Amino acid sequence: MRKIYMFVFFLTVCCIVFSGRAEATRMFDKRLSPESVAIVDNGIKYMPRSSYDPKKGRIFYIEAWDAQTQTKLWEQKIYEIQYDLTLEHDVQDRLILSLRIKDGKLIITNEGGDQYELDLNTREVTKK
Repeated sequence: MRKIYMFVFFLTVCCIVFSGRAEATRMFDKRLSPESVAIVDNGIKYMPRSSYDPKKGRIFYIEAWDAQTQTKLWEQKIYEIQYDLTLEHDVQDRLILSLRIKDGKLIITNEGGDQYELDLNTREVTKK
């Protein structure tokens, strides 16, 4: 009898994991957290953030924080992803992988290989 319960439990877990439901599979994401991508330059911590809107998709931002006081200075939208509702969101997301500063600009690279430049003085965003 115990073997039957174990089999049912195993089958249930498999169904949840492989059902394609984002809520069920989200716990298995192997994505970087924003803190692991953040950089500090001249006392300012730059870090990525994203927000999700079911109608608009995912919007990616850069936030600037005073590294000493932990006060948020500003945020700037970098790009957004419109989801194809027939596909999993995870396979469509292009999370920010790296940040670096060059000539007064924050260079942002995402998982898709796209690069964006954020001018730190004007906050103008350009795609490279």
